[in-house]
Amino acid sequence: MRALILVFVAVAIIIGSVFYVARIGFSEHHEYSYKSLDYFLLTPSEMSTMTKFCEDKPRFISRLVSGPNSISITTMNCTLAIDVILTHLKDIGFQLEYGKYVKGDTSIEILTNDLDDKVVELTYLEFS
Repeated sequence: MRALILVFVAVAIIIGSVFYVARIGFSEHHEYSYKSLDYFLLTPSEMSTMTKFCEDKPRFISRLVSGPNSISITTMNCTLAIDVILTHLKDIGFQLEYGKYVKGDTSIEILTNDLDDKVVELTYLEFS
């Protein structure tokens, strides 16, 4: 009897996990928080390395734009020192081109706060 309950619980967890991952995978717009399961599944590695520089808790928005050329867009909202983030982007291989930081098929756009010259939003675009 106990083994049957354990099997039932295991099957329920597996089915729930499959539905959760499918919901994330087919979602065109998804908002999530730092260190959630969605964070580990959806956040690009370049973006996740930047969370350590956030002065407050980061929030994320992930979108997928379909078309002839698909675009994966991940936006991180948090406050960052601009000089720290620019140095980090250069250290991981991004180069400034036409107001965006570019590396291969990936670009990062920076939105700053005019009052104290802090970064308030980073947008990661991956073209495929």
